[in-house]
Amino acid sequence: MSPPAQRHPARRGSILIQLLLAMILCSALVMLMLPLFQLLLRQDFLMRSTQDEIQLRQLRQVLMRSEQITVHPHALSFVLDQQERELCQSGQWLLIRPGTWILFDEVEEVSFHQEGNCIVMTLQTRHGEVRREIGWIE
Repeated sequence: MSPPAQRHPARRGSILIQLLLAMILCSALVMLMLPLFQLLLRQDFLMRSTQDEIQLRQLRQVLMRSEQITVHPHALSFVLDQQERELCQSGQWLLIRPGTWILFDEVEEVSFHQEGNCIVMTLQTRHGEVRREIGWIE
């Protein structure tokens, strides 16, 4: 049987090697997970972008069926189905009033302006800025 004083140095070296191997393994796993995380972020961006385009198409269809469209700096007013309505920001939503038809969420700021016959909407979200033509005034 060996004395206890001789076992400690070997055990200490073994623990340090195991700790070093565990750190190398963890860093390798993190390096492998970074591309996966980036792929998931890209997929989220693509889904949000697709959803935004669907909402823009629905808004354009609403405005095509509308009459008496008036452009204000932070809202649009129009008549749809013989009822006066307004497209405006409420909290972090862009919605059509009266009612609760929410078109966009996570809205920080929205503005509207007219360029010739075209209505342009600039929508600022936490994901970035969207500037699109949404309708026409005849």
